[in-house]
Amino acid sequence: MVGASRRAVQALCAAVCRLPLSTGAIQKRVDRVSEASGPHDAAIGEVARTALVHSSDETSWLLHGDRQWLWVMAHAAVAYLQIPTHRSKAALTQRIHAWRGMLVRAGSRVYQSWEGLRQRCLAPLIRTAQGRAESVEAGMARCGGRVHAALPRLCHMGTERPTVGQWRAW
Repeated sequence: MVGASRRAVQALCAAVCRLPLSTGAIQKRVDRVSEASGPHDAAIGEVARTALVHSSDETSWLLHGDRQWLWVMAHAAVAYLQIPTHRSKAALTQRIHAWRGMLVRAGSRVYQSWEGLRQRCLAPLIRTAQGRAESVEAGMARCGGRVHAALPRLCHMGTERPTVGQWRAW
């Protein structure tokens, strides 16, 4: 129940577990878990920053009615999450620190300030091409259809080297 009010947690504990808890007791447990997880969170951040390549993304996150941002840095070993109050170059710098690997990211403008190696996440490009392919304007639909057909092939070529015949057909 991430983001649930203390009263909602209280009602759930009473209804499902038949465990009567005060909202104060719930808050104490939240505080204890937060305190105990702090060093582990820092360690996860350090592991995330040792990767040569990692993916990064964010999504809006309401916290007590205020819009914040849930950021993730992910690679094979860990996923490091943070919830800063803003979506900016400063928030990106705070999250990444001195890391200088290859950043795989979505299309947010925040990442345009990244001076290291970067690769654009292809999923949003594929969705955009699909949208263009469905356009009512014939020229746009034709172009979008071609790009939409080419992107999955390019993704495949990134993981499996194409044969000479595949290159010629391309």
